Amino acid sequence: MSFPAYILKVSLAILLCWALYRIAFRKYTFFRWNRIYLFGSVVLSFILPLFRFPRGSRLSDAAYLNGINWEYVDHLVGNPVVLASENAGISLRTLLLLIYLGGVLVLLTAGIWQCLKIRKLTVAAVRIDSGPVTIYVQD
Repeated sequence: MSFPAYILKVSLAILLCWALYRIAFRKYTFFRWNRIYLFGSVVLSFILPLFRFPRGSRLSDAAYLNGINWEYVDHLVGNPVVLASENAGISLRTLLLLIYLGGVLVLLTAGIWQCLKIRKLTVAAVRIDSGPVTIYVQD
């Protein structure tokens, strides 16, 4: 299995687990169980695409969850298709990779921006050390 196919499978699995969480578990206040579910679903999403299930088994039937044909995804990502024009020179594989990396860049930038905002707030705040806990007081 190629790396782009693996990343696509992991992304789809995480999306399905997140959708299940939003639909079924978000409204419950069992925060510990919610964290366990979210962490477990991410770990499972990275491990599950590594296994191949024989055709006709119950697990291979489960692979068609919500109409996702994983073998078609392998074929789609493994064999790049040239878009619109032969002169364009951009394959579907390259386009998907650029979109994925663009999303990573946007989220990384947003995360760094949030960390800088928090740092700015803590520098401007009054610091009170109270044992093992540090309290920052804002105006």
